[in-house]
Amino acid sequence: MASFHWLWENEVAPLDPMDADVLSAYFPGRGLVVLRTGWDVSDVMFSIEAGPYYDVIHNQADKGHFTFYGLGGRWAIDSGYGNMGPSAPTGRDQTIAQNSVLVMDRGQALSGAGTGTNGKILSYEETAVLSYILVDVTEAYTTNSKGTRHLPMGKAIRHAVYVKPGGGVVPYVIIADDIELSMTMPVNYQWLLHTEVGYEVAVDERGATIHSPGTEAFARLEVLNPAEPEVTIDEYQAHLGSYQGSARGRDGWHPLFRVSTTAQNPYFLCALLLSPEAAIVPQVERSIREDGTIEVVIQWPARTDYISWKPGSDTMIGVVVCEK
Repeated sequence: MASFHWLWENEVAPLDPMDADVLSAYFPGRGLVVLRTGWDVSDVMFSIEAGPYYDVIHNQADKGHFTFYGLGGRWAIDSGYGNMGPSAPTGRDQTIAQNSVLVMDRGQALSGAGTGTNGKILSYEETAVLSYILVDVTEAYTTNSKGTRHLPMGKAIRHAVYVKPGGGVVPYVIIADDIELSMTMPVNYQWLLHTEVGYEVAVDERGATIHSPGTEAFARLEVLNPAEPEVTIDEYQAHLGSYQGSARGRDGWHPLFRVSTTAQNPYFLCALLLSPEAAIVPQVERSIREDGTIEVVIQWPARTDYISWKPGSDTMIGVVVCEK
């Protein structure tokens, strides 16, 4: 009855979001997790989705897609509305327009225009240091709701970690992908990141730097695995607030980062780090133990974070925070 109460009861007083103290939410039916530090433009917000397809709603090939805003910037964005379906394999309803992974230049099964894919959130956990989300998007690569077979995917698991603020550190995100075909052969994989129209971007051998014009804030995409990725900048046409090219909206080309490698399983491990100014740049060191565990040390001015992940394991990414 509570839902009908706020829908129909005219005497319910509006409540400021900050007073409601709703900074994290998991919507199991939707397959959506949203985490934030507050409700102002400078606050940080991270979301990730991987839910089932309901044939009464619009759907995209976006299972495991995430967004990340903060410090007034839109660092990992959604490319916008698209509903052309299988007739537009590079359209905004397909995986190429999402922060996801391409396999041999192909994404999840074609979606949109009455066709969708399924994903699921396997785990959502909260600790004092982090929020952890584990998603399974294997089926989304394999087939769509029309039964159209797509890729022979053995598994497509995504780990997402939202590291909470503290010690002068703005929240940041770690994304790890355990993805491979059912056949044992190396193929090309591309990890995708879309960022806002007009942002200043630059790539290097370990990732990329993103700067929001008019502010001191910037984001750092740090590729922690594979060891020798190919990082490039492409462009993709955003579609914001319009419907299939209608003049009511505004279109624009935005930067698209591609982290490419050829492997049986790329075991992508990437961090998206935020800083209010260029002077606060973390130092990142990476190593691999004999058992294959990837260890990362992120040294901030007043804090050191230790991250560990063993590719292929079912255990969550380890994060230890040590303030100086």
